[in-house]
Amino acid sequence: MVAALVALGAGLAAATAPSAAERLRSSPGSASTELVLSPDATTASTSQTRQHLELASRVAAQPEVADAAAERNMLLRSDLFSDTVTVALDEEAGSIVVTATTGNDPTAAVEVAAAYAQAAADYIAATTGISLRPIGTPVAAPRTTERVPSDPYERGALGGLAGLVLGVLIAGTIAPGRDGRLHDRRAVERAYSSSVLVEIPRTRARARYAGYVAFLARPTGTVAEAYRVLRCAVLNRGKQGEAAPRVIAVTSPNRGDGRSSVARNLAAALAESGRRVLLVDCDFGHPTAHYGVGIQPNTGLSDLLAAADPGARLAEVVQQTETPGVLVLSIGTRGGREPGQLASALPQVVTVARRLVDVVVIDSEPLACAGDALDALEIADAVLIVAKAGRTDRGAAKHTADLLERCGTKDKVAGLVLIGTVRETEVRTPYLITRPEAEYDGGTMVVPAWDDSPAELVGGRS
Repeated sequence: MVAALVALGAGLAAATAPSAAERLRSSPGSASTELVLSPDATTASTSQTRQHLELASRVAAQPEVADAAAERNMLLRSDLFSDTVTVALDEEAGSIVVTATTGNDPTAAVEVAAAYAQAAADYIAATTGISLRPIGTPVAAPRTTERVPSDPYERGALGGLAGLVLGVLIAGTIAPGRDGRLHDRRAVERAYSSSVLVEIPRTRARARYAGYVAFLARPTGTVAEAYRVLRCAVLNRGKQGEAAPRVIAVTSPNRGDGRSSVARNLAAALAESGRRVLLVDCDFGHPTAHYGVGIQPNTGLSDLLAAADPGARLAEVVQQTETPGVLVLSIGTRGGREPGQLASALPQVVTVARRLVDVVVIDSEPLACAGDALDALEIADAVLIVAKAGRTDRGAAKHTADLLERCGTKDKVAGLVLIGTVRETEVRTPYLITRPEAEYDGGTMVVPAWDDSPAELVGGRS
């Protein structure tokens, strides 16, 4: 096995050494470029322009942008962008500054900054509808003298030597599970002392954004199928004489674990079964419930929490999404909350929500980032913990399990949701058939009759 890893590392390094991707990775430098709102962008006021730029800067810093940039430049990994690029908002200039830092040679940094800026502009337009454009060319820092091999054979030899060393290190020290992260189902269940209800396949890089809803994009794919399994697992939790949970909180240890994606797609899965669902965005640090569902941030949870009667205006401020049966309570216009507001006011909002809809799904804040995120879990009937293979840290997972145990919320945990152990594929069964989209008449879901003619069969014969 050691010999195989050594040969693989040497071969990959030798093959990619002459390529532009490896030159960018090896050449150091620093360069910056800016993104500004396109002239055709519609902004009603200066405050709205500032809100658009703030939202766009947060989206531009997401790891999904690095994935998209890597895919655009045909790289196997996105660390060239994620490890070297920083994004900052320049409020005075009204722009988003993208800076690539690779060392002392600015040539490579110029290319990295330009590639990331273009990928960010496309990603922001696709997820938020905000149109941005890069201005000018990236500005490079002063160059220092450093020799970079230009001959393909010389670079190939150096790449082979580096691959040899890397292969030895991988074979000797960096085995799966020894990097402090959770990589498979068994490790996740051991860290949390709980069972994995379902494993969600990882989507393609171009679909890996905050607003992705599998039931709209690929309803017959394995991601949508996995969420249908999760729906059944959660609703059948109360078979031992308990009622099915009506308030479901979704949480995780850290940001980037896939918590918001699970909350959004679980809401869609519940609505697909004929239920009226409200998705509540409780992530004040990084709200994403309004992404990709056809709505704009409006009066929402933060405004209700600050009101004298928090639940009085709930029916007025919820918004219908493009997903049939799913309503969203966005984060609101205030953007923050006072200490203790979740504990004192959120129960009143949820009480009213129970009368309006069949199921409430709460997109909670990560437990490692906000201590009062536990207040949202207290009012839930069931709690789902999300982990992402290769990303969730083992120490953070154990800390989360201990925290839930100490706070008396452990018995509410319905199970774990593991993301990313396998890739998404198309439909696996020939028995799925299509039907017209469900409609609503006076708040009641009207589901058309099945059309099970042979022409409507998906993936098989009649």
